[in-house]
Amino acid sequence: MCHKRPFLRLFCQRLNLICSGIINIMKKAVFSLLGILAFLIFSHFNVFACSCPTVGGVEQELKWKLKQLQAVFSGKIIEINKVPQSRDVSVKIEVKEIWKGRLSEEVNITTPNHPGACGVLFEIGKSYLIFASRSDGGILTTGLCLKNRELEKAAEELEILGKGKQPKRSKSPSQSSSKHRLTKQ
Repeated sequence: MCHKRPFLRLFCQRLNLICSGIINIMKKAVFSLLGILAFLIFSHFNVFACSCPTVGGVEQELKWKLKQLQAVFSGKIIEINKVPQSRDVSVKIEVKEIWKGRLSEEVNITTPNHPGACGVLFEIGKSYLIFASRSDGGILTTGLCLKNRELEKAAEELEILGKGKQPKRSKSPSQSSSKHRLTKQ
């Protein structure tokens, strides 16, 4: 409802243009924000959650692990590699001491590559107290819920476990029999 006076009519028309422009800008902003929000919500479809049950105190938990798991040992992380076509990593470990399982000097275990998928974030060069089970394929696996710990932070567990066994040493070529020795030709 603009006035009949030319000056006021011009003012009203300009005011209407400004208001409609502001409304259009606000509509675009709202739709843009809704689009960004939808993208953020639906782009994270690979979300995992890791929920770990507790068994009791440290001693009770260690007893359970020694009974249920196939390997309990300490070792130093040598190498970490992504497993092809998988969300897992393969971790090569130099075994130092064994409380359960038959392990050689070096073993490979797998774990998911992210804590959200219950994976353990091992660091090369660090030593850990490791708890592992065997998959159907016989591969040692571990996860966040098994509460692997850096050795320097596992004093209570190590005291309860006591002294472990040394890993089986692999034979050097000079110790093996001649029929198993490799020779260059």
